[in-house]
Order: sequence, then structure tokens, then C-alpha cells
Amino acid sequence: MLALRFTQKLIKDMKVTPVELHEVDSLFSWHVNILQLRRKHIVFVNDKSVLGTMKEMSLYCSDVEFNHTFDLSAWLNKFIYKPIDYKKPIQVFKKELERKYQ
Repeated sequence: MLALRFTQKLIKDMKVTPVELHEVDSLFSWHVNILQLRRKHIVFVNDKSVLGTMKEMSLYCSDVEFNHTFDLSAWLNKFIYKPIDYKKPIQVFKKELERKYQ
């Protein structure tokens, strides 16, 4: 089952009532937000998305200094790719979908 978890701002804008969900696989769980950039834009972010780790990474690198930006990039990429065994995110996503629907 696909779960869309709206922010309070989006719920108010769409004038809908939230529904309580049972446990949903994080692969099918999405957070949805609304942004106003001249026009309204609705942004979907998957719970398993690599983008979700960006906030955690900012906590790790607040006290770290590097001589070159390449070193910083390599250090941050270690945090992104380590949980998925250094595979490309699209490969992990496809494999998870195949596993789920076999």
C-alpha cells in the first residue's frame, strides 16, 4: 500500500482530513510538502531516499574540517552509500521492488 504523509501546511491548503495508517513498508511511504515558488509546488520525498540523510549528515560534519572540498565530498558520500553497500541508489530501489513483488 502506498502511503502519502502530508505536512500540516499541505493538509490545510488541500482542505482534507488525515487518515490514520497502519504500518507501511518504508519503500512505499512518502512525505509530501508544498512550496510556494511563484506558483505552488508539491514535493514528494521517499522515506528511503538518500535525500533524507542530508539532515543527519549536516550534524556529522559540523565539527569536521577538510583541506579540500573533494575530501569533504568523499567523506559525505561514505555516509550516503554505506547503508546501501556502496551500490547505486537506483539499483537498490529496483532490487527492493523486485523482492517486494515476487
